[in-house]
Amino acid sequence: MKYQVSIGNQQFELLVENHGGDVRLFYGGKPVVLDLSPVDPAGFYSLIVDGKQYTLWIDSAGKGKHRVWIDHRPLTAVVEDERTVLKNLLKKSSGGRAGIEEVKAPMPGLVVDVIVRPGQEVKAGQGLVIIEAMKMENEIRSPVDGKVKQIRVEKGAAVEKDTVLLDIEAS
Repeated sequence: MKYQVSIGNQQFELLVENHGGDVRLFYGGKPVVLDLSPVDPAGFYSLIVDGKQYTLWIDSAGKGKHRVWIDHRPLTAVVEDERTVLKNLLKKSSGGRAGIEEVKAPMPGLVVDVIVRPGQEVKAGQGLVIIEAMKMENEIRSPVDGKVKQIRVEKGAAVEKDTVLLDIEAS
């Protein structure tokens, strides 16, 4: 099955084939050799791609969105199968209204800074809030283009995993 993966403004098409339990991944028509193994129950994985090792943490944000940390670098990935891509294209062409996107804390921590303000236009991948967790600062980025509707946290606030930080009206 084909998958469309969006990370910030970049898009990738992946082909995943299952041959009797043997899963093969192709990018750009070429096979990708990878090994993904869980490290602990908290969602950490060891990922080896073409011989290079990465530490990976994945948390599903729903609707095909995933918060991912690769070697302590945060990003948001949207993964859609070919049916979902087609459904979204049909929805847009029929005048479907963009909705409100809740941006949630991917882990418990302390809000170090709120980078945006209500009413501000933001682009997908733009920094919104900085959260300190495990002595590291993590920039939480916008999953969509849109306008900041409401900020629900303040600098210095302690947040739990999945606390809604702010709302964005997707454009």
